[in-house]
Amino acid sequence: MLLIIEIILTIVTWRKGWRGYALIPGISALFLGFIIGTIAASMGYSEIQIRQLKLILIPLDFVCIGVLGWMATKSRNRVINVVHKDELNLESPNVATKTI
Repeated sequence: MLLIIEIILTIVTWRKGWRGYALIPGISALFLGFIIGTIAASMGYSEIQIRQLKLILIPLDFVCIGVLGWMATKSRNRVINVVHKDELNLESPNVATKTI
């Protein structure tokens, strides 16, 4: 069920203008889950102990959904415009003009 929510939110954030950045939360969550499982299996954990890793991996899914939800509520263009306004310092300059 959580995977379906992640896929839907990824599609929404992609369409909001985030494009490739929309894939980062899902890919990073899958990668971390894979790494944690691989390390646990290589350390000789039993199947029951590996299943107990859900206590770590389920909150990881909720963090991923939270990040995707935040991205879905914010438009990428809006975030870029706010950053550029601050960088450009768009206050009215005191420029002397000459009239003829």
